[in-house]
Amino acid sequence: LSIEGALDPSGVFSSSETAEVSQCITSFQRRAEEMRALLREAAAAELLIKEFHGEKTVETLASAQEAGEKLMELSQKIGELAPGLSEASMEVAESSLALAA
Repeated sequence: LSIEGALDPSGVFSSSETAEVSQCITSFQRRAEEMRALLREAAAAELLIKEFHGEKTVETLASAQEAGEKLMELSQKIGELAPGLSEASMEVAESSLALAA
């Protein structure tokens, strides 16, 4: 995505419009990376639970419980982050449409 200089009245892009789009994109990318990190952690916790499936020692059950608690915590964080990520994507779309208009 190249947004260097949004069109001004003479047909050239203005820097304030491109700065707004760039800021929205940066915000979206930051939130998306936060979400990716949480999802990677959740996948790792799920993998641990699957590894313990079938083993019935106290240690494996305790580890599986910890991983399950971690999944619950991550689910909460993902649920809290999702609306902000959605809002950031809408801001990117809105600012891009404003730039294109």
